[in-house]
Amino acid sequence: MKTVLSHLIPSKPQIILAVMTRILDLFRREKGNDPVSEISYDFTHREDAENIVRCIWRKWDIAENCPLPEGVERAWGRGSKLSDPAKIIWIKTGEPYVDT
Repeated sequence: MKTVLSHLIPSKPQIILAVMTRILDLFRREKGNDPVSEISYDFTHREDAENIVRCIWRKWDIAENCPLPEGVERAWGRGSKLSDPAKIIWIKTGEPYVDT
């Protein structure tokens, strides 16, 4: 994944990914649906980048610059309000993930 990130986002990937996450949350609140397909091209300038942008958003720990642990991902969660930002959760339970 780091190789893909360095190819897609060669300079300061941690900062760019943090901005991307905030923009995805903002677009979700404004548009009311999944914004990844709409803005993936804006981040990569590639029409075929939607799936990789979605996977990076979902599975990458931006603060630590590494993959999230197995079974953990970023999601808006079931029943979340449009105004709620994405959270890092356990996939099976939907409970918040707390790094110890």
